[in-house]
Amino acid sequence: MSIVGTLAAIQALNLTITGVATADTALYASFNGVALPLVETHDGDGIFDEQAYGLPRYYSPYHMVFYVAPVAQGQGIDQGFQQALALKDAALAVWNGVGINYNTLGGAVEQIGNLGGQGQQKTCTAVRGDLLKAGVVYWGFVLTIAAQEKNTL
Repeated sequence: MSIVGTLAAIQALNLTITGVATADTALYASFNGVALPLVETHDGDGIFDEQAYGLPRYYSPYHMVFYVAPVAQGQGIDQGFQQALALKDAALAVWNGVGINYNTLGGAVEQIGNLGGQGQQKTCTAVRGDLLKAGVVYWGFVLTIAAQEKNTL
């Protein structure tokens, strides 16, 4: 199990979410020419812990940033907010395990669980219009999971 493998498994699952157009493991400098909605996943600050001699564990949050649409400028109705709400519903349905076995990400991690026993295993922000990428502001949200991995260091 590796961070690279976990990121790939998370993005593969994100591609199954209805409405997601792009979920690569690459991080883009800008979204010019890239299909939206797009999910970028980043690993967070992790915790190393040896549960027994020779049995190291790595607990890490993975932050999935869902970029849905640029925030509209000027007058009129901004449809991006409604699009982001619909995508959030779809993402929560997938990550809450509706119709899938998400618990090990297909064997990429030991389990999705508490971050080193510290509490929440999955969190999601409100839909917001302040996600900035290359000078452009987007509607979207951030979904975070905590993964426990066996480590072979």
